[in-house]
Amino acid sequence: MAQAKGSKARILGGVKEVTYNTTPNIAGGSTINLPFMSSSIRGSSNLIKSKVLKGRRDDVAPSQGNISVAGTVVIPVDQANIGYWLQMLLGGPVSTGNSAPYTHVFDIPDSLDSWVLEHGYTDNGDYQLFNGCKAKSMSFEFGGDGELSASVEIVGGKETTGTSSMDSGTPTSVTLTPYSFKHLAAKEGGSPIATLLSASLTISNELDESQYLIGASGYRGSLPEGKCVVSGNIKAIFEDWTLYGKASAGTESSLQFTLTNGAYSLDILMQEVIFGQNAPAIDTPGGIYIDLPFQAYFDNAAQDKTGVQVTLVNTLAAYIS
Repeated sequence: MAQAKGSKARILGGVKEVTYNTTPNIAGGSTINLPFMSSSIRGSSNLIKSKVLKGRRDDVAPSQGNISVAGTVVIPVDQANIGYWLQMLLGGPVSTGNSAPYTHVFDIPDSLDSWVLEHGYTDNGDYQLFNGCKAKSMSFEFGGDGELSASVEIVGGKETTGTSSMDSGTPTSVTLTPYSFKHLAAKEGGSPIATLLSASLTISNELDESQYLIGASGYRGSLPEGKCVVSGNIKAIFEDWTLYGKASAGTESSLQFTLTNGAYSLDILMQEVIFGQNAPAIDTPGGIYIDLPFQAYFDNAAQDKTGVQVTLVNTLAAYIS
């Protein structure tokens, strides 16, 4: 059989579990063929070296440790497909609109659903099924001249390999319309940041990955989420002490990153943010910049009552109910 090629591989998603680690009934053609750049999701376990002594120097066979299903999927930042990953990260959105453009608002939920994902090596007919999947985190890097992407760290419950797909029909493909750096605008404290060079942002669910139950064959039997922690970094041209003054004083601010293309947009709003104090350094004969870490939170933001809110405006009427 010929070697499988990454160009022919696919990821299927859009399947919510009713019971953790259990694949629900899937109608043919009901999954979503999710565009991606790379994926390292896999099942793995450690070999545990034996301490047994048998009267000779030859080693004793090792045993297998618990099985971890985890990895990172790098995805394009686009108008519609990213919403399926956001639903894993932040739960189902509130969707409104009777015709395009539709608006989908994602907030921090009290709990997260678990999902089924599948790697399909379609050129040789092999498949990896991952149950009990949740998004541990999603990270964005804004700036530079590269293709806009996001990294979604996935943790799951178990892996099953086989020669048939979970979807017997033709999966649904949603049109891929990527955003680029030219579509990006940023605000700090409600005003545009004209001096911003780059920014990073990570939204993390702090999943408890220790839930290995007796009788679960070495797989995770549960994957509870902890706090939703939102943090990142901004790098800006150093022109004055305005930003650093807010950081050194611990002054509350806000941050907003918006990608807009015509009538469609992806907006990430953090209404309450504190910057970490990090003064500019003189380490180049060229331009000086200021590099500030930040953390978002919810205390008393009146508008949305959430540490982070992501709003998608696109042509898709709804996500997974």
